[in-house]
Amino acid sequence: MPAPSTYLPRLKELLEPDGLTCSADDEHCVTFLTVSCAKDRVMTFDEATRIAGKVAYFVNGTDCEVRFDRIADRSVSFYLVDTRYVREFQNRLATGTLASGMPVGEWAAAAMRLPSAYDVGDMPTSAHIDDEVPTQASGYGFLWARRSFFDSTRRTGKWCVSCTAEQVDELWLSMSKAVAAGELLAALASTPGQAATHGGTYLVAVFTKDWTDIADMKRVREMLHRAGVVHEIGYKRDLETDNNVYDTPQEWLVRA
Repeated sequence: MPAPSTYLPRLKELLEPDGLTCSADDEHCVTFLTVSCAKDRVMTFDEATRIAGKVAYFVNGTDCEVRFDRIADRSVSFYLVDTRYVREFQNRLATGTLASGMPVGEWAAAAMRLPSAYDVGDMPTSAHIDDEVPTQASGYGFLWARRSFFDSTRRTGKWCVSCTAEQVDELWLSMSKAVAAGELLAALASTPGQAATHGGTYLVAVFTKDWTDIADMKRVREMLHRAGVVHEIGYKRDLETDNNVYDTPQEWLVRA
């Protein structure tokens, strides 16, 4: 994959008419790209989607794939992944030759989305924890607590808990501590701006790596029960989220 100094000026030209700026950093097979809007604006989901389309157009015809990372208050970030490296990584993983000098960095582990690679010893085990509580957070998006290699895939899903403003901070602190301790893969919580679009109701979502792993789904549900979530909640696959499935029986894989 070309270095940022090669392609970044051209990408900036593509984004500048919309008042956007971008920056990039490389790690092995992955470039971590951040696109930011002006300080007096908020990055909306619709704008992030349009930006993703422009970035995808920019890398079309190369060995690079665009994979979404996250939306923040005034920015959206992506992984630009060199698919040649991914194929080599998969081959070495399958043949047991991964330790023969191929570097695996934090972004690479997240961006390649290889569930079978999560248990490889070289994978990082640190965690990112947003240091705010939901009711005091700024901006429109979500707070995150996640292991450094976590990313949404076709196999991930989450238990979704609707909370009042009086409930959400305590539950969030409990779940984020569990992520930091390595007991959970990831969790998110909505901010006041996000809750305002849902009648003041907050969301806490607690993720599992594989929705076919029923034992792990039950384990995480039990953790939520011990944290005080004793009413019925739903488990939603990230597939349904990606396909905008809401407010239908098909939204939930299971309720418990």
